[in-house]
Amino acid sequence: MNNFAGDANCKGWWQFEPEALAVDTMVLNDWTSLAGDPVVDVVQRHEGLGSLYLDGSSWLELADASLGAGFPLKSGDANKIISVAGRVRFVSVTNEIVIFKKGYQDDTFTIGLKEDAGDPEWAIGVGTGVYPTIEWHCSGYTPVVNRWYHFGVTYRDDTKAYVMRVYDYAAAAVVFTMSGNGTADVQVTGQALIIGYPNIGDSYFTGWLDELVVFNDILSTDEIDQIRAGTYIMELPAAGDPPADTPLAVYVPEVITMAPWYGIACWPIKERLRFNTEILQSHDRTEQRIAKRMGIPRQVVTIPFLLRDYTDAAKLDNILHEWGKDRWPVPIWWEAREHADNMAAGAGTITIDTSYADYRDGSHAMIFQRDNAEVVTVDTVAAGSLTLDGVTANAYAGSKWIMPCRYGYILDVADKEQYVGGAAKVDITFAIQDNDTAIAGWTAPMTYDGYDILTKPSYMGTGHTHTEGHDPDTVLIDAPAGRFEVRGNSTYNEVTQEHVWQIQTRADAWALRQLLHAKKGRQGVFLIPTFRNDITLSRAYTAGLTIYVVNRGYMTMGLNALRTYVALRPPGGAIQVRQVTNIAAVSATEEAFTLDGASATIFPAGSHLCWVDICRLADDNVAINWRKWGSCSCSADLVRVTE
Repeated sequence: MNNFAGDANCKGWWQFEPEALAVDTMVLNDWTSLAGDPVVDVVQRHEGLGSLYLDGSSWLELADASLGAGFPLKSGDANKIISVAGRVRFVSVTNEIVIFKKGYQDDTFTIGLKEDAGDPEWAIGVGTGVYPTIEWHCSGYTPVVNRWYHFGVTYRDDTKAYVMRVYDYAAAAVVFTMSGNGTADVQVTGQALIIGYPNIGDSYFTGWLDELVVFNDILSTDEIDQIRAGTYIMELPAAGDPPADTPLAVYVPEVITMAPWYGIACWPIKERLRFNTEILQSHDRTEQRIAKRMGIPRQVVTIPFLLRDYTDAAKLDNILHEWGKDRWPVPIWWEAREHADNMAAGAGTITIDTSYADYRDGSHAMIFQRDNAEVVTVDTVAAGSLTLDGVTANAYAGSKWIMPCRYGYILDVADKEQYVGGAAKVDITFAIQDNDTAIAGWTAPMTYDGYDILTKPSYMGTGHTHTEGHDPDTVLIDAPAGRFEVRGNSTYNEVTQEHVWQIQTRADAWALRQLLHAKKGRQGVFLIPTFRNDITLSRAYTAGLTIYVVNRGYMTMGLNALRTYVALRPPGGAIQVRQVTNIAAVSATEEAFTLDGASATIFPAGSHLCWVDICRLADDNVAINWRKWGSCSCSADLVRVTE
């Protein structure tokens, strides 16, 4: 399983997973244009849970201006160095087929098939910027349809050197490695990045793509083979390895007394926020909720580590023996940002966007670059910089990662999963100790009647169902003889409903953290619409406080404190929340709701409304599953309350 997360030269990593077709695991380059009908195929896949299928009339596209900093051949790129690797399976092979391309027509750079001597062959195209003049480097090898291949391509413009290496999974062999030097200067333009779109008169790509990855660096053939084998793994921030003659007990960074880092981490990283709320509940589901520890949660993080060989495994065993009960550095890897400028040793300030990250005055940060990292103490945090308490020990050239760093203690080390050849995987769980500050700044997107309203519906992906439970909250009294008796502990059922946050941006991820801290776990309540078609208008609504709805037994249910709010839903507009003050039966087919406020919107008969429930978290333990920077999912049960 590859992990490019710590490689600052990796500028795009598309795994084409379910519910994440357009997502770049490196965060910087999500596809913004999905033309035709590109889909994720969960059956015909080669890596992970899915692959991209293009049907011969579909393609993916990302504008040059939207490409992340440092993406190779982006407009303004002076280095003009690129490496691309991926897995591909062709349905058909004809004429010129584009797999990967920077630019419409022949502006920049193409990987795909090119007809040579009547046969479509694996090829690299170097664009001169003038259609149709393009310098092709053909391999002499035609792929077989319906067979998976792995390809790796590198190109550097200063020497015009190119390499293409293709592996046939069916033959279990590298079928060719083509290399040489061209003559054309690659042209860097403002054209888009494209998968599957042809040149004029050529054929669309039809087939599957999986795990496409792009670097602004030159991969060696060994590294291409590692990517193909799934063993290209980049270490997370490290304090470094001690010299052979240095005891572990005394080898610590000078800026912070912590154990040395020890392994190779990968996604997903699991975070749990553990609040502590004491609840006193009455029969009508009104509650007194007391947030302990001032509502600040304990923070627990589980990181999966890959050990490359028996040497790594032995090192981990030794460090656990020496340092297992002491504190460890815990990088907040999901809040890391890339830092592109050179940084000299002795720097007292780091210029970095600190938004949506848990930097704190007096806490720590980590600077990470491949084979070069350190932990520093932060004196003060500003919007665009970190002022250090001291200076950096190391110098850094080019891209590196900056992230908050906490300290904590090991709660659990899962059993190692040993693989052939010495590699192993182990999950290590840390309890973070210096998480003693609430995350402030929550602003509700909408409020009504003094309540915050969550306006985004719960996420429901393909194959996922939402759970909703109704607990009558009764006890059974069973005497030695005769019938048993049932008694209710409360006036209303305990009703729970699942809510799923599926988040793709740093801003939304930070807002979720602010919400959880603002509500202090189970202590705080909010309004949340069901976003279902709970209620249907039987007559058009034009004005006034009364709406007429299809009779579904609301009067039978009665007007109770568990459900007193509804949401009017204008097409394309924001929801309008109102409180129901009365329900009356009009006929066997119609009921009348009296609202506490009129709407200025006209709703035709047949329009749908939904209930808006007063809810809180059902559990103080909230789990967040981090897939990459700013991308996570969080599933929590909510319970309806009367307040």
